[in-house]
Amino acid sequence: MKRRRFLVASACLLGAPAFAQTPAFDAGFAEFRRARGLQVTASDARLVAVAAAIAADNEARGRLDHRDGQGRDLGERAAATRTAWRIVAENLAVGAANESEALDLWVASPPHRANLELPAITRHGLARVRTYWALVVAG
Repeated sequence: MKRRRFLVASACLLGAPAFAQTPAFDAGFAEFRRARGLQVTASDARLVAVAAAIAADNEARGRLDHRDGQGRDLGERAAATRTAWRIVAENLAVGAANESEALDLWVASPPHRANLELPAITRHGLARVRTYWALVVAG
């Protein structure tokens, strides 16, 4: 059985295979939130960019870290969107084969699940670089 590395913690490289936001993730995340009586969030290009940057940074450094290579935390990185978010949170993962698997990993991890269940979030951004995933949620 292939062992996956998944670190619990509660974001572009030229030429690095990457993707951002997919309808499959949007549908799965919406279903997760709806089932808990929470507002469904909308994809936000600004948050996708924040997620893509930390995913690329983590892939380049070969580790999961909520601080980028310049030492900036999520608050500092999200502030660069020039939006006054009331709340912002980030989930990271490595090793998931697809967006559904990444969501399943976060749902199974209490600190990550807590971020998914934040009542105040209204927007989200998902990105992947190779097997490094980042989800940024905000409201």
